[in-house]
Amino acid sequence: MEDTTTPAAQIQKLRKIHIPTERDHQLKQHIYRLFEVDSEGQQTAQPCRYTAGQKPAGSF
Repeated sequence: MEDTTTPAAQIQKLRKIHIPTERDHQLKQHIYRLFEVDSEGQQTAQPCRYTAGQKPAGSF
């Protein structure tokens, strides 16, 4: 029996049942534009900031 009590185990369980669709690419593009990209082109956890660097994208 699998241990599904940890968040990592739950994510792995969800990944096993994911059914890819055409919209996956669209979602990835929207998420990609919300976060900073490092010098190597990899997405970081740092949100993109707008309005003179004060507000993260998607905030009010």
